[in-house]
Amino acid sequence: MKFRRGSGILLHVTSLPGPHGIGSLGPEAFRFVDWLVDAGQRFWEILPITPIGYGNSPYSSPSAFAGAPTLLSLERLAEEGFLSPAEIPSGGDFPPDRASYPEAIRIKRDAVRTAWSRFQAEASVRRRKDFSDFSAEHNPWLENYALYRTLKDHFQGAPWYEWPEEIAFREPSALAAWREKLAAEIAEIKFAEFLFFRQWKKLRATATNGESRSSAISPSRSATTAPTSGPTAASSSLTRGAGGGPWAGSR
Repeated sequence: MKFRRGSGILLHVTSLPGPHGIGSLGPEAFRFVDWLVDAGQRFWEILPITPIGYGNSPYSSPSAFAGAPTLLSLERLAEEGFLSPAEIPSGGDFPPDRASYPEAIRIKRDAVRTAWSRFQAEASVRRRKDFSDFSAEHNPWLENYALYRTLKDHFQGAPWYEWPEEIAFREPSALAAWREKLAAEIAEIKFAEFLFFRQWKKLRATATNGESRSSAISPSRSATTAPTSGPTAASSSLTRGAGGGPWAGSR
């Protein structure tokens, strides 16, 4: 089998210039796609765009399937009506030569919360169905991931093996009770993933389906590896939790 020869650039999305602490899936990413075409490149190797873990690294992510809400473009959220232009914070005083994760995390978290409140109050029937369809399609990983993230926040970042025994070992009655108790927080985590996948799919389609001039975006570590449906190709380093156990795959 013959393959068309091509070259590309390795650049994580966070390294793009952006107004809110780190690069995003917004205008700066689309400009980079066009720059790749102008430079005669065929691939953008972006590396994992899963939620960050220890050391702000996507390689210690709590999920091999979820996307990082810190990469959300607030400008795109406003264009789609999830935020109003007035709700987009000013750029702030971020260092020009490095990512600023703490502020980026805070800004994006606040933006998601605002967008979620507006969605619950104002979303159209069509958009609510889109969210429902997304949740159903990704339920095999999304439900468990959202529960884990909310529990992690509830227990102030403690690892799962330090949680109360009944939830640490995933007793069915405990899982049901905590899902009910944290239902609002779980729904917000799912909504953040809904927003992320909308923006990620738009960027990827722009590069791969002829909507722009680029021919491919490769989200895995190898530009010759076909992208998966999620934001990173699953690998053993991302899908195994430390020490295994009932919450294996979560950190």
